[in-house]
Amino acid sequence: MDDASRRQYLRRSLLVGAAMLGGCLAEETPTEGGATPTETDAGGTREPTPTTSGPVTTTGHDTPTPTDPPTQSDVEGLAWRVNRGSPVTAAPAVADGTVYAGTEDGTVSAHAADAGETNWEYETGAPVQELAVAEGHVLAVSGTTELSAGQELYALDAATGDERWTFSPTGWWLDLLAVHEGRVYVGTEDDVVGGGNETLYAVGLEAGEPAWEATIGDPREAVFDDETLYLSTTDRVDAFATDDGTERWHAATPDPTFTTLAVAGGTVVQGFEPEDSDVFGLLAGFDADTGEELWRLDDWFVTSTAARDGDLYVGGERVVSVDPADGTAEWTFEEGGFLTDASVDDGRVYAGGDGVAALDRASGDGAWTFTPDPAQGGVRVAGRTGGTLYLDAYHDAEPRNQYKFAVDAATGEQRWAFEDGTELTGLAVGHGLAVAGGENGRLYALA
Repeated sequence: MDDASRRQYLRRSLLVGAAMLGGCLAEETPTEGGATPTETDAGGTREPTPTTSGPVTTTGHDTPTPTDPPTQSDVEGLAWRVNRGSPVTAAPAVADGTVYAGTEDGTVSAHAADAGETNWEYETGAPVQELAVAEGHVLAVSGTTELSAGQELYALDAATGDERWTFSPTGWWLDLLAVHEGRVYVGTEDDVVGGGNETLYAVGLEAGEPAWEATIGDPREAVFDDETLYLSTTDRVDAFATDDGTERWHAATPDPTFTTLAVAGGTVVQGFEPEDSDVFGLLAGFDADTGEELWRLDDWFVTSTAARDGDLYVGGERVVSVDPADGTAEWTFEEGGFLTDASVDDGRVYAGGDGVAALDRASGDGAWTFTPDPAQGGVRVAGRTGGTLYLDAYHDAEPRNQYKFAVDAATGEQRWAFEDGTELTGLAVGHGLAVAGGENGRLYALA
């Protein structure tokens, strides 16, 4: 992939926004008036057992052993699985026909996407916290999360697993924020909330040397537009020139909301909660060049945003197509929902919550609604490949993040539900697969 995802869910709550929206999706069309409605494509073990009719739920609760080879499956939903011998701690990555995984014992591994055979392994010596693949590199943050424990960034050759370089600037934690045009952007973190005592590094992919660094608050999210990096931290949004790190502007955004930073149509948006506001999370739009605040949505709570082709969609108590220039609503879906980067395709917006609502991108009209079976506390769109939407899910009982779902993108019909009695990472979607790792040490390829 060209840029690592701007959404960093690792070490954070999977579906905070969706959790707040349980019970809020019904088959209704958007309202007109004050907000006027507006559409995207963007194993060697007991086999899982499908139900005899209706949606397929795959399960398999036996304990794997480290010697299990990749296991193929004839059961709908499970393409293959392989035991890694240690809990999969970082969400996997998929790129160029290869699946990459990181585990608690510090192993980074590469597997053929078609059948799961192991191509190579690399030992970092400490738990893998985050994983990304970009421009021929596998990037892994490794280390414990104990206080004052240092973490290290490893850059490995994606084809061979050979170490290219490592980067460990401090004795604290690292946050892999993004990869963009030959550089990886890494922020430091510690256990002190707030303040401006962290550092952002722009590290060259080829040699692992910082091109520049800047002082920041606790890092949250990063997006790019026109040679500018926009970074959300504890209490503000910063705009940095990507060539030399010059700060172009900053704007105060106290108590910012995760999953709301985006840039669309020359406007940077960020959700936050000012002290004088009664709204849990409002959204403000800032001029991308100057940082001037242009508008606010402050009469309903915002949990998420999604931007595509210059269009901006906002999720939360409502789902709204927003004009990024002035913040006016082009259409509104009053039932609300949670949006991700994968929520928008060429024709529709897919809003998560206790289910999924598919909305016409141009008008906001409802195409279909989906309710997961079995019911969940919340679901969100993790990605789409072909005509299938893949959903992450959570519920209140342990393990919380246990189920994954596949839904027909055209009709909203459930194709299958998958669970294996273990906590699962978030899905990585690519090469016709949706891949997740388990606390039980298994790596699952679903299709």
